[in-house]
Amino acid sequence: MFCTGIGVTAVAYWVIYSCVSFPLMCLAWVLYGIGDAARSSTMDLYFIAHLRSQPERLKRFYSINKAISPIASITAAALGYVLFPQVGVGVYVVSLSLLAFSVVFGLLTLPRTPVEVKRDVAVGGLPIAGVVKEFLGAVRDRELRVLACLACVSTVGLTAYFQLWQFVFDEYEVPDSSNALFFVYSQLITVVTAAISPRVRFRIAHWFSAIGILLVGAVAAIVGGCLPQIGLILVAPIVVWLIIQQVEFRIQTTVSTQIISSFMSAINALSSLVSFVVIGISAACVNIFPSGCVFAVCIGTMCVLLVYPVLKLSVGNREALYR
Repeated sequence: MFCTGIGVTAVAYWVIYSCVSFPLMCLAWVLYGIGDAARSSTMDLYFIAHLRSQPERLKRFYSINKAISPIASITAAALGYVLFPQVGVGVYVVSLSLLAFSVVFGLLTLPRTPVEVKRDVAVGGLPIAGVVKEFLGAVRDRELRVLACLACVSTVGLTAYFQLWQFVFDEYEVPDSSNALFFVYSQLITVVTAAISPRVRFRIAHWFSAIGILLVGAVAAIVGGCLPQIGLILVAPIVVWLIIQQVEFRIQTTVSTQIISSFMSAINALSSLVSFVVIGISAACVNIFPSGCVFAVCIGTMCVLLVYPVLKLSVGNREALYR
C-alpha cells in the first residue's frame, strides 16, 4: 500500500508536468490526495504493531520518524531553490525520478504488512464483526474520545498558523528573504518537538501551563500590535506541536493495532473539517481585521476549547496524562 501511494503520487506529478488544462490539474490534485491517503501512516502502523511491547524503542522510532519528514522538506526546498533557476519545471522530472526510485526500492526492501485481508472474512485473524465491535468500543472509551477531541481542537491553532503567518509578515513588511528562514524554523520546530514529546510525560499542570502561555500570548498580541503578534507566530507552533504530538503518541500506544488505522482516519477526517471551517472564517476575517489579531483570536479560541477536554482527561487520572 505504501508503494502504491508513492506510485499514485508520481502519476499526479506527471500530470502536472505534462498537462496545462485546468480539469487535468484538478485531476492531478485528486490523484495526489489519493496517493497521500494510501501511504499515510502505513509504515507507522507496521512499526507501532511490532514495537508496542518495547516502549523505549517505540519512543525512539516515533522521534526519528517525525524528524525525517521536516529534514527532507528542508533538503527538498534547498534543492528546489538551487535547481529551479537552472531547469525550471524540469524540477518535476527530478521529483518523478526520486518517486520512481522510491517505489522500486520499497518493493525490493519493505516488509509485508502484518495486517492482511482474506476474502473479506477476517482482518489480521480478527473477524470483521470483531473489528467493528472493537472500533465502536474505542469510540465509546472516555479517554480516547477526549484525546480525539484534543487532536481536533489543536487543529484550530495549527491551521491558523499555516494559514496566517505569511499574512502577518506581509502586513508588517517583514522582508521576503525571511520567509525561507521561517520555513526552516517551522520545520526544525517539528524535529525538536518530535524528539522531546515521547520523552516528556505531560502532567495536568503541564497542559494548563501550555494553555496559559498561549492564552497570555494571544491577549498580548491583540493588545500590543506588531512585536507581540510576531512573537506569538514564533512561539505558538512550538506549544501546539507539543500538544498534538503528546496526543498522537498516546493514541498510537493505546488503540489496538487492528483498528488504529480506522481510528486515526476518523480523527483526520474530523480535523480536516475543523481546518476547513477555520480557513473559511479566517479568510473572511482578514479582509476586515488585522491578520495578527485574527491569528491571536484563533489561538485564544483554541485555548478556551482545550480547557474542557483537559479537565475531562484529568478525571480519575489527575497526576499524569500517562498511566
